[in-house]
Amino acid sequence: CLFVDEFQDTDPIQAEVLMYLTGEDVEEKDWRKLHPKAGSLFLVGDGKQSIYRFRRADVETFRLVMDKVVETGGEVVQLNTSFRSLGHLCDWVNTAFEPLFAEDDQKYQADFGPLFKFKPDGADDFSVRKLPIGKVYRHNRGEIAKMDAERMADFIAAALKGETEFNGTGEDAVLPKVALPGDFLILTRTAGYLSHYAEALEKRGIPFDMTGGSRLGQTDEVKALVDFLEAIYIPDDPLPLLSYLRGDWVGLGDDDLYAFKKAGGVFDWAVPLPNGLDVGLQETLTVAFGRIKQAAQWLNTLMPAAAVERCLDQLGLMAYVRALPMGATRSGNLLRVLALIRQWQSEGMHWGQVVTELRVMMDDADYKVEQMTLASGQTNVVRLMNLHQSKGLQGKVVFLADPYDTSSTRFGPEFHVSRMAGEPFLSMPVKKPKGPFASEVIAEPIGWAEDEAEEARFLKSEELRLLYVAATRAENLLVVSMYEGQTDRGPWASLYPFLEAVPELAGYPSAEQLALKSQVMDLAQLKADRDAFWERVKKPSYEVATVTTDRMDTFVERSGVRRGAVYGTVMHKLFDDAIHKRLPDDLVSYIRYLLVENGGDETFLEDAVNALADFQRSDIGHDLERATAVYTEVPFAISEGDKVIRGVIDLVYELDGDWCVVDYKTDAVATDEEVTALVAQVLNQIETYAHYWEAFTHARVVSKCLWLTELRKTVVVGS
Repeated sequence: CLFVDEFQDTDPIQAEVLMYLTGEDVEEKDWRKLHPKAGSLFLVGDGKQSIYRFRRADVETFRLVMDKVVETGGEVVQLNTSFRSLGHLCDWVNTAFEPLFAEDDQKYQADFGPLFKFKPDGADDFSVRKLPIGKVYRHNRGEIAKMDAERMADFIAAALKGETEFNGTGEDAVLPKVALPGDFLILTRTAGYLSHYAEALEKRGIPFDMTGGSRLGQTDEVKALVDFLEAIYIPDDPLPLLSYLRGDWVGLGDDDLYAFKKAGGVFDWAVPLPNGLDVGLQETLTVAFGRIKQAAQWLNTLMPAAAVERCLDQLGLMAYVRALPMGATRSGNLLRVLALIRQWQSEGMHWGQVVTELRVMMDDADYKVEQMTLASGQTNVVRLMNLHQSKGLQGKVVFLADPYDTSSTRFGPEFHVSRMAGEPFLSMPVKKPKGPFASEVIAEPIGWAEDEAEEARFLKSEELRLLYVAATRAENLLVVSMYEGQTDRGPWASLYPFLEAVPELAGYPSAEQLALKSQVMDLAQLKADRDAFWERVKKPSYEVATVTTDRMDTFVERSGVRRGAVYGTVMHKLFDDAIHKRLPDDLVSYIRYLLVENGGDETFLEDAVNALADFQRSDIGHDLERATAVYTEVPFAISEGDKVIRGVIDLVYELDGDWCVVDYKTDAVATDEEVTALVAQVLNQIETYAHYWEAFTHARVVSKCLWLTELRKTVVVGS
């Protein structure tokens, strides 16, 4: 017997497969003529929750297969007991939706079955509230949504303090004595104005998670990051560089850019700045181009995720966007980008391919990666989403928000698919763009007017089912926002007649609002408060320290050959490439390129070639051939009180179930005494790496060592 859950979401192709698998006549090719064998099919579904017509699911398919089950001796069992909602809420849902379903054309609509109570009626006589918004000039949807969001956020803030009429004790209380953010679910018909509700919650310090919002690639902070990275990846294209210079990260105006160009400047960060620039402009461009050069070095020597993380840290971008409106979402978006880069990195992408993928994510409307917030993934948060995301979810208090959202009905059907006709067909007009927001029909199939009207009837009936799904997400209280300026429009308008006897949600103004009403504005005090605020903001809320910050850096005389920082950077890159089998055939040319690219010359080319060969032949090289897991350039960050400790482990690998940590050193040590002094300097650093790796993996680190490129040997550190 085949068991199919959520059958109302099944499309005709899936239904066809079911009929072929369970049908009695194995020769019949038209699945609509098949009947399932007795006892071969068990379906669970609710036609009232069929809301995915855009994914090809519809009530026609649901009803056809259900009828076939009945015709072959099957039975329809109504499971109408609600284990979710309080009794009074069930009563209101039945009162509102039974007549709405009854007056709809049954060809396009599911049958209505009333909810039976399981839970008690509840302490409130209605378990429903209306949240009216008065008439707004020109019925501006954005302003309506902002007013709606403020009232909802005020209510949630009061409930979290236990100050609403619904906070109480006992099983029939709508909310506990002190509510939790996870008790609340805010639903909108579409996602366009979710940000207003998120901003209102963030302003009050209420954690939230937003699902179904804007695409990640369309956010300002991601666009700015991609422009910055493209300026490095495509240096001969001036547009990304111009976007970076004109954007928030540098802030140059057109007059500044003109002055730069007039002075002989070239929009290429690798070209020196011209003489004769204004001192202030010279300093700004020096810093801006310096950031790019530093980022280019990281991108060419580190793994992509580690390099981009350092770029964000250098630019202070995480802290900057966190201080902006919607800061939790903006910061979360950057964390989401870092997570994506780590995923692409694990798939073998070079940093240039990562940049290309980010650009595709921005430009391709079908590349849908949602935003996230700093609270994403947590459970105790207010949940924000559009209706199609809410199926299967519930909340103690559910808000039906954004009451003047007419976007889903602004345009007629774009196509019609007849799935139950003798010969299924698609009917669709051909259009061409006419300006940024309009289109023009240039051809349409015969009978399109009738097909369009038929599709409109299907969609109208589905809107009612969407409304039913929304209303039945509530456990204890349903709050319906209503716009009084036009009561015949909006996603919740069908419910307005049933809200006439329902009480209005009481207002819960914030302490700031009450203070503004009761006090005369003192401008001097406001200025003093503002200045005090900025002084507090200037003080760091936490300290960022590297693992190497506390190491003993007492100068020690070293007698080996001093090759400089460029040599060390290149050797790290070569070791990393060797471990991951990325070295090219023409090794000498590659090393020469790395030395020059990082600001050095060919003086130590032969030394680098020999040091790499000795590393590959070393005990570490042999261990890596047998290792079961190998990681290089591993970044980490650990919070300890008001300090964030960061570091990068050069090499860590697993051998026989235990871990070995290696740190590369290009210091010019040549004698045993100098090696001993170096070990004393870096001992705490290596011990810290091992300590945190054991904390991350819950496994033992049995070997901590240095690879000394000067002496071409391994030195064991610590116990």
